[in-house]
Amino acid sequence: MAGVIASSAGWPDAKPRKTVPFVVFGTAGTEDFNHHEMRELDRTLASPHRVVIFEGGHVWLSSELAVAAVEWLELQAMASGRAPRNGEWIDQTWRARLAAVEALQGAHAVVALEAIEADFAAFKDVSLLAARAAALRKERAVKDEFKRLEAEDRAEEKTMAEMLGLERQLADLDTRPQALSRLRNEWKRLHAAAAAEADTPDRRVARRVTRSLGMGSGERTPDPEYRKIVAEFGPRRQY
Repeated sequence: MAGVIASSAGWPDAKPRKTVPFVVFGTAGTEDFNHHEMRELDRTLASPHRVVIFEGGHVWLSSELAVAAVEWLELQAMASGRAPRNGEWIDQTWRARLAAVEALQGAHAVVALEAIEADFAAFKDVSLLAARAAALRKERAVKDEFKRLEAEDRAEEKTMAEMLGLERQLADLDTRPQALSRLRNEWKRLHAAAAAEADTPDRRVARRVTRSLGMGSGERTPDPEYRKIVAEFGPRRQY
């Protein structure tokens, strides 16, 4: 196996890797319950990979993104020597990627520039791209945008850990009443945040968390009262 397209899911055992003997192109939606998993894969994996986050939920990558994924795999094959280099195709892909960056701003532009730098380092002089990305990263607005994304990740991690911890307390008769009450309050809060009209970090985190917790909740705990809470405040199709 030379490469993998990972659509909204990472490692089967959920254990992060630093390197793998194949290239990885991953995708996830902003409201996908696997969003955090794919962000973590992008942070920890050092061997050749690319992760693209799109607006949406837990869905298959679009046809346009699927084409981009295949093109990326072809580029990686040429860079590694698995496939013969096609200079004309490389130049065409290079120009298209550079043109696409011009429509982006802030953190999105930085991510795109750094991706081009990594993808074409074997074929082109990417020093100017690296300098442009580094300069953008120093801008206050861009720094704030990256901090916001990191804060989203931390908020999601914290909420998931707290909710799963409360679920475990349901098995203890001494802690069950308080845990059940807190779980109801948290599910109610997350449900309201997920139903908000405006697209905000709170809404994205709430939708990802409720979708993640809603999956397999009956297997994690058979508590009938808790299952009623999940049924009442769990994610709806419009989320």
